[in-house]
Amino acid sequence: MKDKAERCILYVPVFNRRAIASESLTNLRTVKGAAHLCIEDDASTEFDGTLFADLGDSYIRHPSNLGIDATRMAQLEAFLASPFDHCYFTDSDTVHDPEFLSRLFQMLERTGCVSCLYNTSTGYHKDQFNIDVGDDIVLRCSIPGVSMFFDKPLAARIWQYYQDGLRFRPDFLKEQRSWDWMYCDVFPQVAFSRVSFVEHLYAGGLHAHGRDAAVNPTPYLIAEGARLRRKLRLYGPGAPIAESARPGRVSP
Repeated sequence: MKDKAERCILYVPVFNRRAIASESLTNLRTVKGAAHLCIEDDASTEFDGTLFADLGDSYIRHPSNLGIDATRMAQLEAFLASPFDHCYFTDSDTVHDPEFLSRLFQMLERTGCVSCLYNTSTGYHKDQFNIDVGDDIVLRCSIPGVSMFFDKPLAARIWQYYQDGLRFRPDFLKEQRSWDWMYCDVFPQVAFSRVSFVEHLYAGGLHAHGRDAAVNPTPYLIAEGARLRRKLRLYGPGAPIAESARPGRVSP
């Protein structure tokens, strides 16, 4: 496991939301093992550019805001040019179970599919199929989004699809709605873990508690998620909005 982890890179984009991002990145730093954590700050305006530099194994600060779609595609390109064998995309408002990476390797090896640890009640699951392949893994037509794990061959297929689209449609990515919707055009069959090894903390906008909370989270996530929601006052009446995604923009 250690050898595999050493050849895995974790990409986390950050834009503002200081309190949530600090807790999320501290958690990931604690549980990631030997994997390489790359934190990419998309020109945050609410804090100094080096705030989270010490939490990552590498740190990138954009000189101007690119937005999440361009950031993710740049990370995909960087992964393909890197010495790493595996790549994991997650957001800066997540909490991960200490066994998350072992579970991802297990799922990818069993299915050969893009893999996701976030089993959620979201309405983005489609009804084309819902195939149980054992080991609490199900294949679905859905959007992995906040938890996405793949290797170099899978990444190369996504990148080629993107480049082919750009040949004749300069706004190809925008037409796909977002980077993760485009990924699912390439891989509609995604492996999901029935047990969630990641929780997506409420950050405003789409991901509202009750509509999009993790289904069947691990005991660690139940306890840690509850602690962080209390600490950050994420769900109670009068919860602060400064840590929420700003209206009208898509944030990591």
